[in-house]
Amino acid sequence: TAEQWMRRPECRAELTPWLSAAKVTVTNHAVTAVDHCLRAAGGAGLTRALPLERYYRDVRAGLSHPPSDDEAALVFGRRAVMRNE
Repeated sequence: TAEQWMRRPECRAELTPWLSAAKVTVTNHAVTAVDHCLRAAGGAGLTRALPLERYYRDVRAGLSHPPSDDEAALVFGRRAVMRNE
């Protein structure tokens, strides 16, 4: 997707569903992975002595960046409707 974005700027509008899917998938998997690590580390994982505290903050911030999961779902839905018309 990133390669297509760089090589074919004229087709960027068509990449919106793919970019939305990539952002939502990567962000949600990162949140889950860091959450599992924090659970394994216990309370120490929230101290600044370990990088997990920063990772947690960073991946959670990704949830605030557009598109949100709800916005991405709308993009996916519109794309599905357009393909079936």
